[in-house]
Amino acid sequence: MAISRSRAGLFAMLCGIAGCIDGGPAGPSSTSDNVPSAQTEIPVQTEILLKGLPGEKKFNALAQQISGFGGYYTDGNANLHVVLTDLSQTDLAKNAVQQVFAGLGPSAHFRGAGGRAIIIHQGVFTFRQLDAWRDALFRSGAAAGVLHAIDLDEGQNRIVAGAPSAAAATRLRGIAEQLQLPAMALEIRVAPPERDLTDSLRGYVSPHAAGLKIVSYNANKECSLGFNTLSGRFFVTNSHCTRYRGQEYSNQTIFYQPDAALGTVIGQESDDPSYFSAEVNEECPTPLSACRYSDAALFVYSSFSAPGSAGQGRIWRPLYAVSGPTGDGPTEISGTLTITAEVDRATQFQTLDKVGASTGWTYGPVVSTCVNSSANSYWYLCQDVVSAGAGAGDSGSPVFQYTSPIFDEVSLYGVLRGYSSTFGGFVFSQLGSIHQELGYLPATS
Repeated sequence: MAISRSRAGLFAMLCGIAGCIDGGPAGPSSTSDNVPSAQTEIPVQTEILLKGLPGEKKFNALAQQISGFGGYYTDGNANLHVVLTDLSQTDLAKNAVQQVFAGLGPSAHFRGAGGRAIIIHQGVFTFRQLDAWRDALFRSGAAAGVLHAIDLDEGQNRIVAGAPSAAAATRLRGIAEQLQLPAMALEIRVAPPERDLTDSLRGYVSPHAAGLKIVSYNANKECSLGFNTLSGRFFVTNSHCTRYRGQEYSNQTIFYQPDAALGTVIGQESDDPSYFSAEVNEECPTPLSACRYSDAALFVYSSFSAPGSAGQGRIWRPLYAVSGPTGDGPTEISGTLTITAEVDRATQFQTLDKVGASTGWTYGPVVSTCVNSSANSYWYLCQDVVSAGAGAGDSGSPVFQYTSPIFDEVSLYGVLRGYSSTFGGFVFSQLGSIHQELGYLPATS
């Protein structure tokens, strides 16, 4: 059902939305990636990487200053909600928040009566407790094959994990008990693993801008163009859309638009970083796991297809947007959206959008942040989940915040990578993680 872009009263709906996501909506059917399935065939990095999920830097900074810090999230009115196990630390927490968010511009400041409010809530567990339990359960559950997604949920002050079956959930609960993880600190959701959305904006459109249908000819995968970069000479989409994900020097994937039969070659794989294992980065659960922080690869446009400045900083704008975890939006184009800012990380409960070739323009609240989620034997660390519709062919779609309906301006947050029934929405790789792995790739005009 089509609805307007007005977000009035959205935060009041969040509890209702959150209450409906256990088990998740029915999503598109899963398909093969046509990638090597044996763990020994997955290329991994060999250099030692630093510990620490990139999306949790501010949380760790606050946890160092406040012993009772349990996490934070935002609401639909952009107020910041801080969870404390010790309410006597309220003043300390408010001062620490101001320090951590300082230097991020006026939109990031929380000034109480003079601006966005800081609201304190009583929590049960500290962020450091949940962080330690989450990491321990992640490694043990993934190694046992009974876990396919895990999140430290700041709003609920607990850990949310995805198990593929009731039997797996029982085994995972047993592992949690062995790790002395309190029962009330863990919610286990029985749901299928995340799916790569690579199966079937759809026509030939020029100039090439974000949201268009693209097809990898020698991998036979349909995806969406994520965003243009480097003066419109390169574009980004998902690593799993390539012929062999993570083989950064293979350069074997060629993309057509809109398809290989009727379209033309638009570009070729340029950079797809290798996946890493626990041997070089302990954030990865096991030595046999293949992990990355972003599902992103870089492609260079062919000389006759490069959009240049006409496509740089542009997303094709469908007629209208649709909310809800299962809604499909229109794919008919009515203009363009302009990327005017780039944001490294999202915050729980803020509203984000995506434009994809399959289900068009959809939006919803961020229901989970920094989720570790697996798909087709690959782990993607510190991904975010938005309670909004997505379908096969939306992989690589730009994820953004609609900042100015008057001027159709947006802030880019990352690229969509899959759909999670565990958390009830599309999963996306944060822009900060994309820059971390591919180098800084300017997306604004």
